[in-house]
Amino acid sequence: MDNHTREKNSIAFVVELFMMFAALILVIVVITGFFVMTRSESLRAKNLTGAVIAAENTAEVLSSAESGAEAARLIAEMENAENVEADGSEVSFTLRHGSKEKTGTDFDIKVTLDSRNNDTGTYVIDTIDVSLPDREEKLYTLESGHYIPEKKTGRSGLGKDAEKGRE
Repeated sequence: MDNHTREKNSIAFVVELFMMFAALILVIVVITGFFVMTRSESLRAKNLTGAVIAAENTAEVLSSAESGAEAARLIAEMENAENVEADGSEVSFTLRHGSKEKTGTDFDIKVTLDSRNNDTGTYVIDTIDVSLPDREEKLYTLESGHYIPEKKTGRSGLGKDAEKGRE
C-alpha cells in the first residue's frame, strides 16, 4: 500500500468515527429529553392527583356549610388549613398536603358558595378551585352541591318511629 491509500483509509476512518460519535450524541440527547419529559409529566400528574384529593376533602368539609362565614369556620377547623380568609360567599385558604420533606405540596384553594333558597330548604353549590401557590393557573376545579333542608321542627329528622324508640 502506498501513502496515498493509507491517507484515504485514515480519512474514511476518522469520518466514520465522527459520524458514529454524532449518532451516539444524538441518541443520548433523545433519551435524556425523554427522561426529562417523563419527569415533568410525573410531577404534573402528582400535582393533579393532590389537587383532586384536596378539592374532594374540601367538598366533604363544606357539605354542611350554608354561608361563606360558616364555610370559613369549618375550613379553619381542618388541621392542615392555613391562612383562611372569608369575603362574603368566597373563602380562600392554603391547604398543606403532606409534608414538604416527603414531596408534599401546598395548594391554594378558593371556594365560592352559591346558595339558592326555596320553600323546603337551601341548595348550596360549591365551586372549589385548586391551584399551586403563586400561580394563576388552576390545576383543578370541582363543583359540588348539597341540600340543607329547612328545620321546621326540633326533631332530629329520624322519623316518628325513631322518636318512639327513644322514649
